[in-house]
Amino acid sequence: MKLTVFGANGAIGQAVVREAVKAGHEVIAVARRQGTLDKSPAQHKAYGLMTDANFVRQQVVNSDVVISAVGPSLNSKRQDKTTPVADGLAVLVAVMEEWQSKRLIINGTPTLADRHRDKNSLVTLVPKVMARLFLPAGYREMKKMQAILEQTSVDWTVVRFLNPNLKSDGVGYTYAFGDSKAKFSVSRQNIAKFMVYDSYKSQFSREMPIVFNR
Repeated sequence: MKLTVFGANGAIGQAVVREAVKAGHEVIAVARRQGTLDKSPAQHKAYGLMTDANFVRQQVVNSDVVISAVGPSLNSKRQDKTTPVADGLAVLVAVMEEWQSKRLIINGTPTLADRHRDKNSLVTLVPKVMARLFLPAGYREMKKMQAILEQTSVDWTVVRFLNPNLKSDGVGYTYAFGDSKAKFSVSRQNIAKFMVYDSYKSQFSREMPIVFNR
């Protein structure tokens, strides 16, 4: 399988590329800044902006699955009205709508709501309140991303998580939709494993599982 990974130079993006290559997939690693992929094990590397439709099209045209590991803004300034990640997502899904056979997997937080499966719980409710109060730019970005995903015909999956700072993978990962007890932490490696796994299993079509360490 051929995967395109945007944000491949970030902590989660690097883990996704490593997992995908280890699983035997052909990977196109994409980053904004030149030279940031020099040590990436990806077979192909490209540099450019997700808001550049022609560039995006070149990176996804031959791929089966597109993964975006580009994270939302952590800017706490309320006057910042920009939404660069959501704007990039809008371009990406517009390009991908040209090929209905391709899948899109992105990362996010429980600020994004799975309106069909989420149950009210701490893990689905607290992040929304905290983001709205303390990370207004990120909250605004997530709301815009939600609208983009709900309107597109692309077959997407959002892998949601909280506090991706654990170094240990524990004894693996699991997921929930607020319907069972969930931890508020996960390793980046387990996020990557989940994203790569769903790239070929297609278990969560148009769903947003919350992944966490067991």
